[in-house]
Amino acid sequence: MSRPFDHENPFWVSPDVARLHLEDAWLLQFAGQRFLSMLIMKGTQGVHSHSAMVRRNNGTIDVLEMIEWHGGRIKTLDFHLGGRARLDVFSPCQHGIAASTFNAKGATEAMRRLCDEEYGRRGLLRMALRRCPLLWHLYPPTTVDRLPTEDEPIRQPFCSHAVALAAQLGGGFDVVQNTPNWLVTPMMLTQSLFWGYEFSIATPWAVAAHEIGMSEILENDKELTDGTG
Repeated sequence: MSRPFDHENPFWVSPDVARLHLEDAWLLQFAGQRFLSMLIMKGTQGVHSHSAMVRRNNGTIDVLEMIEWHGGRIKTLDFHLGGRARLDVFSPCQHGIAASTFNAKGATEAMRRLCDEEYGRRGLLRMALRRCPLLWHLYPPTTVDRLPTEDEPIRQPFCSHAVALAAQLGGGFDVVQNTPNWLVTPMMLTQSLFWGYEFSIATPWAVAAHEIGMSEILENDKELTDGTG
């Protein structure tokens, strides 16, 4: 059951309990510690620097993502648990505006296909320029969201662009309405009414960096497992 997202007061759960609850097309939001991550959060006025989508795959939990200067990548959740980034988890409208129509499997498969693409450097630069004084005139606002066709292939996506595109193409729902997918930032996904906050994963780095007590984690684990949270 989703809960209000309070960046200053996360609902921390252990990696083991997180693995039990993660499902196809759940959104994994990163708050990285590197300079580029900090720059993205500053530039987008958000608390997240990177977006990815979760896939359950024969007992393994995969993270499908577009990585800067690299392109599409599929790594296990365990790979990310050892990193220096906060991991906040959101579920797709389980009780919300498209609960009966959203195709989680389809969205996940679309995201997997997007992982075959190169990283959208131009799209990231375009998004950044639109936030600069005067330069934003080069890329005026638009609400037209053109989907790829045989004659007009997709723009090479960056992280949040890919998640929004996969949710629309495969899942059948526009998660940030009135905004083209190629302008969707990680913060827009965080604020979208489509996504509901579930929990934050208490990785070893997060426990040390945020001084999370084991008693808090155990209490939250029990609340989530018992179905009262």
